[in-house]
Amino acid sequence: MKDNKHYIETQIVRQRFSPQEFLLIVYKPKNHELFSQKTFDDLENIRQNLLQIDRIESVRSILNVPLFLNSEQLSSQTESSDLTIKNNDYSFEELKKTFTGHPIYEDLLINKDQTATALQLLFK
Repeated sequence: MKDNKHYIETQIVRQRFSPQEFLLIVYKPKNHELFSQKTFDDLENIRQNLLQIDRIESVRSILNVPLFLNSEQLSSQTESSDLTIKNNDYSFEELKKTFTGHPIYEDLLINKDQTATALQLLFK
């Protein structure tokens, strides 16, 4: 590692931007579809329970990340929180299409088969 240019650059970037610690939890429904009200209720209950832990700052899930279904939603006044599942009335079919092949969310927030999703716990 000594005098390794790439290692030194990586350490400088890590120190400068110090990424926040996080943990991923996978949720896979057993007796219902991923895109269902039961799943959304379960995810919200899990989020609420996790937020009771002092060390957890926030919990991200498919419910509270911004979704960009079409360009008509966007304006200079649009807040990212306005574009979430939680704050909109998207159909389950519309959500399935949105997550299919999504360059950011597929295989990070939701698996390719759309049978499981992740919750990201961000620590204080």
